[in-house]
Amino acid sequence: GSTQSDYGTPRHRHNFEQIRLQYRGEFDYARDGKMTEGMVGYFPEGTFYGPSQSGENSTVVILQFGGASGSGYMSHDEYAEGMKRLTERGSFHEGIFTWFDSDGKKHNKDGYEAVWEESRQCELVYPRPRYEHPVFMRPENFAWRATAETGVSIKHLGTFGEREVRTGFVRLERGAKSRALS
Repeated sequence: GSTQSDYGTPRHRHNFEQIRLQYRGEFDYARDGKMTEGMVGYFPEGTFYGPSQSGENSTVVILQFGGASGSGYMSHDEYAEGMKRLTERGSFHEGIFTWFDSDGKKHNKDGYEAVWEESRQCELVYPRPRYEHPVFMRPENFAWRATAETGVSIKHLGTFGEREVRTGFVRLERGAKSRALS
């Protein structure tokens, strides 16, 4: 989705995987680097990244899905319901959920982690990271390859992990059809 230049998150990790396409503008992931327009990123489960800060008029297309750990992926409805319940007990600000216990002691937790635990009613156990950093790719530097199907080319960017997560592009000439896309 589109973000404003003031959108940011602290350094964090997920128990699911992400593929990101920086469609417009840029997104700064601090020590991990910047994704600029056209770049693709693989954000593996368990791998820390960020803190991150959106550039002006940034648009990122994000695909999120369960990884090899089997933690799955929380649906939008599950997330919304968990967040609704938590806002009755605390508040969210810049990716952090804050609440006060019965003794008045303040607690902070990663926002997604708090919602996941509320939704699943158990502690989130992060998978051990398989990658040290997210993988940022520059598609313009990869070659198109013809396939066995007439008018269909692919640009393979990478295959990752035990589940063999593949990322890349498919190009169809006018009138071409691909069995892989049906």
